[in-house]
Amino acid sequence: GHVDRIHDVSISYWRDAVTVRDAQYRLVYRVGENGPHDLELYDIQEHPDPIKNLADDRTDVVQRLIAAAIARQ
Repeated sequence: GHVDRIHDVSISYWRDAVTVRDAQYRLVYRVGENGPHDLELYDIQEHPDPIKNLADDRTDVVQRLIAAAIARQ
């Protein structure tokens, strides 16, 4: 895999998975024919270890981080 940085966002790619991190959140998702799926969003400032998946509650953050990843493709 490789890592790119844009606007304090770190993007990592591994097989069909993408990880996008900023100062507060880490988003992990898989890329498929119908777009991103299996979304996992964690607040890494509150809990450095992945404890609670916030993807359903923080769709605004999910969309922002996915947009950052797509902008770098």
